[in-house]
Amino acid sequence: MMSQTISLRTSLLLVGVLIIPIGCQRTHRSAQGPEVPADLQETIDHLVQAVEAFDIPHVLDSYTDDFASGTGRSKDEVRRTLEQLQASHVSLKVEEAAVEKADPTEAKLRTRIRLRYMDRFRDLGEGEVVVTDVLMHRLRKDADSWKIYADERVATYREGRFGPQ
Repeated sequence: MMSQTISLRTSLLLVGVLIIPIGCQRTHRSAQGPEVPADLQETIDHLVQAVEAFDIPHVLDSYTDDFASGTGRSKDEVRRTLEQLQASHVSLKVEEAAVEKADPTEAKLRTRIRLRYMDRFRDLGEGEVVVTDVLMHRLRKDADSWKIYADERVATYREGRFGPQ
């Protein structure tokens, strides 16, 4: 039962929340990458800090009211998912980001986010589950701030470490 609860919560996160851009020192830009506006980088940096601290009000400030994920999830579903993950003691780490497009009003950001949590699996006992999602986020500049208005999951990787092996 615990496994199903955590798996459901993880799925919700992957579908609804892992749309969060990554920044700080983890932003990588190739020589051919676009120039990133300072205010966009600042938005990304603040968002990363809020996500990793589960500062839900600040995370939600980074989303437009009309946000829709690739599966149709809303901003309110992002909030509920973050609350569930926080209550389940899931560790969320933003690992890297690459701005693939940046112009004065729109940006495209590719991110990688990793979740870790403890779970039980059949006869192997308790172990750690690691889920890594690669996502594409679309941001637009509304008035004076950048906000996420859409996302798409590009890839998901799952690992489990159970038992003595």
